[in-house]
Amino acid sequence: YPLCALILIILVCIIFFSKKRINNIETKIYKQMVIYNLLECLFAVCGIILINMIGPTPVANYIVKIDYCLMLLWGATFTKYVISISLKNEIQQKKSLLIIKAYSIISSIIILLLPVELILTNSTIDSKGMSTNAVLISAVLYILIITILTIKIFKDKNFENNKKKLIPLFSLIVLV
Repeated sequence: YPLCALILIILVCIIFFSKKRINNIETKIYKQMVIYNLLECLFAVCGIILINMIGPTPVANYIVKIDYCLMLLWGATFTKYVISISLKNEIQQKKSLLIIKAYSIISSIIILLLPVELILTNSTIDSKGMSTNAVLISAVLYILIITILTIKIFKDKNFENNKKKLIPLFSLIVLV
């Protein structure tokens, strides 16, 4: 699946970066998400190839940890998008974005420092350990923040103005 995802994200990159874009916050955030997704897919494919060729090694462990960090960055960037469309107060936005940025940096450092164990059985690769748990906890936190902010948007009187911007949000919440 990571190879298919890599091919798809390369196509998305070609289409996105070959066309002229509107210069707004949503486009800038989407650009970051596309780049993080491309890098994450590259690291996932490299990790899978490396593990299948030589088995779990310290190098493979670090590739998986970097892959985890990229997943976290994608989640943080999506949360940044939700903050940008849900919080209209600029001071609240800046504080929230600063907290998300600090949390992402701290989480990434923790993920890189904690151990991960790679398990290869019958050509299936899995991982476990404190680093994996840290990623899962961070992902749950981002999902909670996104859900809370989405509920806030529903309660907002300007809900009709944000309908188009909410489509990716609803998609993520339904998929999770």
